[in-house]
Amino acid sequence: MSERAGIRLLTTVVLYVLALPIFIVKAVLDLVRAWRKLEPVRRGVIVCRWCSHPNAAARMATCSCGATEPNSLFACSFCGATFDSITCEGCGATIKVL
Repeated sequence: MSERAGIRLLTTVVLYVLALPIFIVKAVLDLVRAWRKLEPVRRGVIVCRWCSHPNAAARMATCSCGATEPNSLFACSFCGATFDSITCEGCGATIKVL
């Protein structure tokens, strides 16, 4: 290994070590944001931001495959489709959940 290649390798290692705390802080912040975003789903009630109607996360839902089931509004147990939004029971607005 030449001296120049050794210096490049050492520089790369030092930069990664210096960047590590930043990546750790970013990962923790992303985890906190995800935890807060999933709070309504964990509670089982998604409140509409337009009409303030509490929408149950588990109710009768009809999938695009035609299956109707009393289950979670976020996944179909028949075809496996997943959904990231629901329709408000109060005003009919689309609520993005995930």
